[in-house]
Formats: sequence, structure tokens, C-alpha cells
Amino acid sequence: MKRLLGHIFLAGIASAGAVAAENRELPKFEELSGIVRSNLAGVTGAEIERAAAQGLLTHFKGRVILGNGKAATTNSTPSVSRSKVYDEAFAYVRVTRVEEGVAAKVSAAFDKLGAKRKLKGLVLDLRYATGGDYGAAGHVADLFLTAEQLLIDWGGGKASSTAKETALKLPVTVLVNGQTRGAAEALAGALRQSGAALIVGNNTAGEASMFKEFTLSDGQKLRIASGNVRLGNGETLSTKGLTPDIAVKVTAEEERAYFSDPFRDSGTDVAKATDANGKGGSTNQVRPRINEAELVRMQREGNLPDDDRPLVATTAKAGSATNTLRDPVLGRALDVLKAIAIVQPARTK
Repeated sequence: MKRLLGHIFLAGIASAGAVAAENRELPKFEELSGIVRSNLAGVTGAEIERAAAQGLLTHFKGRVILGNGKAATTNSTPSVSRSKVYDEAFAYVRVTRVEEGVAAKVSAAFDKLGAKRKLKGLVLDLRYATGGDYGAAGHVADLFLTAEQLLIDWGGGKASSTAKETALKLPVTVLVNGQTRGAAEALAGALRQSGAALIVGNNTAGEASMFKEFTLSDGQKLRIASGNVRLGNGETLSTKGLTPDIAVKVTAEEERAYFSDPFRDSGTDVAKATDANGKGGSTNQVRPRINEAELVRMQREGNLPDDDRPLVATTAKAGSATNTLRDPVLGRALDVLKAIAIVQPARTK
């Protein structure tokens, strides 16, 4: 145990040399900490213990998770917290938590958005989404599938889609980021693995596992991974998280601002979009979003832009002021749906 703590301690305090340290034998923890304690001016035993604890959490990120133990028994934020229509034809539904009943709420939100218009695509936003109900994740994915197939296997249970004619038959893009956790990761993975959706954004947290929870002496909760969660094809949702099909690089600060208000001007319009292989052009400016009629006309005339800059602007309702959609991840997802709508018209049911 002390030997392991020594390895973890190094990971916590020597990140600059982490790669090199992995390639050589590490010193014993008691020897290392003793020298640091005696010779590093101003350091205390409490600081060394804190560094060791932080190193442990870092080393086992995704498999060992520390919480504050103060989660409320009720959460005032609904599991589906936002829904709207962009460009008069593309639904947007934001899921906050993947929990029991969320599939019915996603379906209800979609039906409401499509009550007065024909929808041609859906953006399912799982950025910052959490949850530990893998069965619920399977129920959401099932909304979009017509054939029976295994979606998620979490050891203690399995979720499969059902054969039906009432599935939502339209293109779907799923938005994810580094704060997409647990059952939300499984939902994104199941939708992609089944061929129902493309994933856009950044790598997920890598916390899709079964956990045991322990209460520490200070009241904090420590969750230890106790079992793997696998997709229907056998792929394990490991600590690396899901890699998006289309990566859109954005800083954490900007992404949080865009998530709060996708029309907000963060002070920069820089976004870099790549595919799953890391290819794609970077940009230091954005192109105005082309409305659907204009995009179809350009496509027919062979005048579509040949660069990879995301189309990140749209207009509001007729007669209102023009707003610019600044969220590069959402903008990229809408670009994909709009392109699909041109070549493959969607049937919602």
C-alpha cells in the first residue's frame, strides 16, 4: 500500500515529469515524503497528505470519485431542462440528468416542438449531463430505433431497443463535453453504436461504470468503480470517455458561457472543428449561417463553401432583430443536420 501511495504521490506533485516517471521505477513513498518534509521549506505534513490524496484521485480518475456528500434529496432542475426549435426545422432538447422517466420527457418535448411544424433533425444536448440509471439511458435510445438490439450491459442488467414502427425516424446529433458523465455517456454511446446519431463536441468524462459508495469520516462520499458498463457491441465505456465523431475545440469558460446563452458574444469567434481522426481546418473567424433555402440553392448550383469553417449564425423570427448563434458546438451539430436534410429528408414517425 505504501508503495502504491508513493507512485500516486508523484503523480500529484510532479505532473511535468509524469511521462518520464512512468518509464522508470519510482521511489518508496515514505522515503520520498520524508526527504520532501525535511528539506522543502515551509511544507507541512498536512500538505504532503493532501498532495498524496489528490494524486490518488488523479491517478484513478473516473474509477475513484470524491463527492461532497451534500447532494440534495430533490433537485429543482428538471431532467429535461430546455427545448426549442432552430431554423424552423431542427429540434433542440437538453437533458440534465439521465434518470427514471427521462425518456418520456424527451419524447414529450419532441412532440411539442413538432406539433406545428415538420422537424428535420434533432440536437440532443448531453453537455454537463449526469446520471447513474443505465436502464433510463437505454429507454431514451430506444425512442429512435425500430429494431430490437442490445444497447447497454452494466453487469446487473441490460437495456435493449424494441421492434416498432413508431420510432422517431430523423437525423440526430448528440452534444457532449468533459462534464458528460455516467449514464449520459452510455446514452451517447448507445445512440452512436446503433447508428442513430453522430456525437459532436469533446471527450466525455469517462465515468460510465457501476460504483460502490463509501462515506468518509468528514462526511464526503467516495465512489469506487466496481463493474464495467458495455455497449451492445461489447465496447467498454472506459475511463478515457467517448471520443466524438466531430470534435469542436472550445475553452471550458467559453463553453459554459455558450451553454448558458448560445447567442452570447464571448469576445472571440474562434472554434476548431475536426473529425474523429483529428483532421479538419482551424479557423479564426466564422461564416454566417446560411438559411435552408439559400443552402439548397447553393448546393444545386455547386457553390457550397469548400472550407471547414462552422456556420455559426442564424436569424430569429421574422420582424425581430438578427441574433448570432455563437455556440460552436451547437452550430456544428446544426450544420450536420442541415446537410443531411438536403440529401435525405427525414420522417419523424
